[in-house]
Amino acid sequence: PKDAGTFWFHPHLRSSEQVERGLFGALIVEDATPPPYSRDELWILDDWLLTREGTLFAEFNTRHDLAHDGRWGNVVTVNGRTNGRLVVRPGERIRLRLVNVANGRVFVPDFSGLAARVIAVDGLYTARPIDLAGFEMAPGNRVDLDLTIPTSAAGKRLTVADRFTRQAIPLAEISVEGDPVSTPEFGSPARAHVPGWQRPESATPVRAKFSLNAQSGGPFGIQWTINGAAMEHAAHA
Repeated sequence: PKDAGTFWFHPHLRSSEQVERGLFGALIVEDATPPPYSRDELWILDDWLLTREGTLFAEFNTRHDLAHDGRWGNVVTVNGRTNGRLVVRPGERIRLRLVNVANGRVFVPDFSGLAARVIAVDGLYTARPIDLAGFEMAPGNRVDLDLTIPTSAAGKRLTVADRFTRQAIPLAEISVEGDPVSTPEFGSPARAHVPGWQRPESATPVRAKFSLNAQSGGPFGIQWTINGAAMEHAAHA
């Protein structure tokens, strides 16, 4: 692959059900010369809509989900667990890859107490490190973090929480254990340059207006339209 970065894969056939049942995976394309982090970790953020018995709520594409903002779960997990725990050593510098595979939930991960800097978004390096505070991860988004564990955090257990909703939701725990190690020193990989796009002077300007709307109809009671035309799955031929 020509582009290094954090990606994920899932079915596009009945994906609103199959992904919610857990049919997806992460795909990491490493740099030709990976930065010398202490380690490379992956967190897959998800939520699950469970019944009182703890089973998966088996009704998908309900009118409520379609008319609002998708299917929101009542249990949040990291790598499929509600009690995720990452054990690190003081001084480690970690590349932590976050992937939001939820159907509708937006995550705002809070790493309070740790200097977490965004170095890549959706598989592409940023032009410079970005502060993570307040960064909203929509469904499908990927964010790579450059995370240094300070020696002053030795012996501490730090809770990473989601702060998108009014009530903070614990995501996982970072447990700082063991003897300190030397922190790898190297320039941030977040220094990608995206060339500016310029239209040739001789080109004719192109202007188009697209109006996105919704109307009643279709098998689920709602149809999305572009310029008044409904886009049916079987009408692509």
